[in-house]
Parts: sequence; C-alpha cells; structure tokens
Amino acid sequence: MKMELAFLAFLAVLALANSAQALQLSDNIFFTVPADSIECINVYLPDDSGYRGSGNVEYTLTCEPGPSRSWGDLTEQIVWTDENNTVLIPICFSTFGRQEGNCSDTFTIGISAPDVGMDKIFQGGVCVSQYRGVDTNPPQPGQDPGDVISDNVDIFAMGFRNPSQYASPGQRVVYKLALESYADVTMDLSVQTTELSVSPAQDTVSLSSSEPLKQINYTVQAPGQPGSYNFNVTGTIRGCSSGFCSRQARGELVVSDAIPRQTGFSVSIFPESINVKELEPVSYHFTIYNRESERTFKVEMDVPEGIQTSFQPQNVTVGADVDRTITFTVTPSNVSSFYEIRLSAISENMTKQATAYLSTNEMLTDATRAAGWITDSTTNQSLINDVDSALDDWYNNQYRDSGYGENLEGYGSLQDTLNNARAQIGEGAAVDNQTQDQTDQQDQVVEEGLDLLGKDLWILVVVIVIVVAALLVIAYKRTKPVEDYY
Repeated sequence: MKMELAFLAFLAVLALANSAQALQLSDNIFFTVPADSIECINVYLPDDSGYRGSGNVEYTLTCEPGPSRSWGDLTEQIVWTDENNTVLIPICFSTFGRQEGNCSDTFTIGISAPDVGMDKIFQGGVCVSQYRGVDTNPPQPGQDPGDVISDNVDIFAMGFRNPSQYASPGQRVVYKLALESYADVTMDLSVQTTELSVSPAQDTVSLSSSEPLKQINYTVQAPGQPGSYNFNVTGTIRGCSSGFCSRQARGELVVSDAIPRQTGFSVSIFPESINVKELEPVSYHFTIYNRESERTFKVEMDVPEGIQTSFQPQNVTVGADVDRTITFTVTPSNVSSFYEIRLSAISENMTKQATAYLSTNEMLTDATRAAGWITDSTTNQSLINDVDSALDDWYNNQYRDSGYGENLEGYGSLQDTLNNARAQIGEGAAVDNQTQDQTDQQDQVVEEGLDLLGKDLWILVVVIVIVVAALLVIAYKRTKPVEDYY
C-alpha cells in the first residue's frame, strides 16, 4: 500500500505542477531544480511566438531532444489560437531519481507557424541543485548547462524596451536600450550588424548602486527592401575578460510596404534577471503594450516571501496603441537567496504575465554550488582540499569585504580553478552510470509513449487526474492515515 500511495502521490504532484506557477519562457533559460522535484516553463501562445497579427493560427510547439535527455515532458504539441485567446502550455522538467550535480542536455523549445512565416527557437538546460537559480546569458562554445549555471552572474541587466519593431522602407526607428546594475562598473557598448545602419555604433555607460539605471537610444535606418533584419548590441564590463562580464541584446526590424495592424496587448518586465550583493531596493519597470482601443487593466503582483515592495495593486487605463510603464522597487531580506517576481495584467478575462528573477550574492551561491558538485563527485582528497582552499581564499580575500563590482577577474580565476577541477574528474556530476542508464531507458519508454499519444496526451492527463483523485479518496477511507506511513 505504501508503494501504491507513493505512486499516486507522484501523479498528483505532476498534475499540480502543470497548473502551478512556473518559470517564464525566454531564450537561454538555464535553471536549477532541487532533487526529486518538478519545475515547469510556461509557454503562452500566441504571446511567446512574437506574432502580433490577427486571426486563428496553427502553432507547433516542440522540445528537443526528447524527455530522456532534456528531462521535459513534451515532444510536440499543436495549438490553434488567436490574439484574443491565450493558451498556456507548461513544459515540466523532473529531477526524480537524479542526483545533485546531474544536468540535462541543452534543450531547444521551438515555436513555429508556417502559415504566417513564424519560427522561433529558445534554448536552455536544467541541473539538480539545492541552490535555486536561473541564468539567461547565452552559453559560450562548448558549455553544458552545468557550466552555464556555474559560470554566469547577473551583475547587470540589458535589454531593449521593444526589441521587435515594424518600419516602412527607408524609415528611421528608435530602439530604447535599458541597462541596470547595482555594481560599480563601467560598460562599453558596441553594435554588430551587417545589414542595418545603427547609431551610435559605440558608447560607454557607468552604473552603480547610487545610479543603477541608464537608457541609450539607438536610431536604426530601415533598408529600402522589405524583409526581416537583425542587429545586436554587446555590453562588456571594462577591465573584465570573463564571460559573465558580457551580455548581448538583440533587436529585430521588420521592413514592409504595408505594415500589418498589430492587435491585442502584451507585457514585459525589466530587469528580467539581476543580482545584488547588498540587501538594497532594486528598481523594476512593468510595461503594458496596448494595441487595441483604450482599456483598463487590473495589475497585480505575486509577492514572494522574503521581500518588501513598493508595488500596490492598481487599475491602469492605457490608451489605444500606447505603452504604459509602472515603476516600483523590491527589497530582498535574505542573503544568498533567489526570488521569482511575477506581475499580471488582466483585461476582459484575459491575463498576461511577466516574470523577473532576483538573486542576492549569486557569486557566492554559484561558487559554493560548483565546489559542492566537485567535492561530492570525487574521493581525491588532494583535489577536494584544493577546491576548498580556492573557495575560502576568494571569499576571505576578494569578496567578503570588497565593493560590488571589484575583483571580478579574481572571481574569473576561481571559476577557472573550479572548471579545471571538474575536468579532472570527468563530468563532475555524482551520478552512478548504471543507475543513470536505467533512468535513461525508463525515460526513453516514457518519451516513446508520449510520441504515440501525441495530441491526445492532455485528454489522458485529465482522465488520470480524475482517476487519481478517486483512488486517493478510496485509499484514505480504507487504510490508516497517510502520516502513519512516514
């Protein structure tokens, strides 16, 4: 009976996970999940497709590689929807049966709609760790999800307020690039493009806790020929050569003789992911983009435990084809912590959400996580001593009493030491090969089953949930209380 109840409980948890709050889909989303847990990425259609036209559209959602290597529960799903009906599809990743430090393969989530010429790819990865974290920086060549999670720190955030815009041939368009950091840093900005004229091509900004937010306006000259054009802006912290000191924002310009009418509304939040060292107020900007007639939005926030915020629930009226931004602060109360900040805009029974991630002392958390993965993965006492010594030396001499933004090269050197140690012990993950092979074989059976079920999967899930609920009631009535089993 214990085994039956455990299995039923697992199914119930899986069903609940699909309806619970989850991570927001974004490119380069690498995250950690505690052992024996489930974390989902919510995909909203049509919003996450980037398509702003009207009418019913067929979208194909995919996740590759399949569940046995990505740990996800989705292979392919087809969705029909339009601008007035938001469809939520959670892609859930399970760490059941996997050990601390084990990582999935890098996965790609694809959204395509050939009928409207839309095709987007998002990449990411997941690792097992007791230390929660999300990183959205692109991986360097050869990096696996474990390297991305351990090597990146959200010292600064950078992104376009409206990264995708339309223009007529020859028209000039302004892109607003926002930058935010609570470290004392100077950043060099440079534009990369082969098809567009973008100004300024080079720029420099300085950020600090006393002046954390800056905006740079970029003027883009649309080409004379219709088409889709891209450009990148790279921001690099001066005096730091490590990968975590550089970020990139991508802008898209769609040139058309007949600019399509945009419909519906969308939301965004900035910064999406940022780290602070001190427990100080962090400024956020939640923007509603309204492409319909004037309407009123109810704006709400899920306030996570451990933070204080100046945000107040409110009703906001936004005019036709107008953007409206709400500014507020969030103050964390715990060191070496991770928070998910989620805001919603609700209008006429339609809800759009945006999620931001705030970490405190991420350098220390990431270094401790990486060191733990190594020391748990080897019996080489000399190597363990070297890792512990390097971590202690960095913390005591370069981090604890330093200002945020100082000694970044020292942190890069610590990362090199940890990465070299991981290389010495192979993958650096404490995984028994035989157990993992069995887990992969089981996951492959699940994946093949999902492929066979196809679009009938969700019907089956509903049936399972109903059956599980009934069985749990029967089990409760016919057996002693559940707590007696633990």
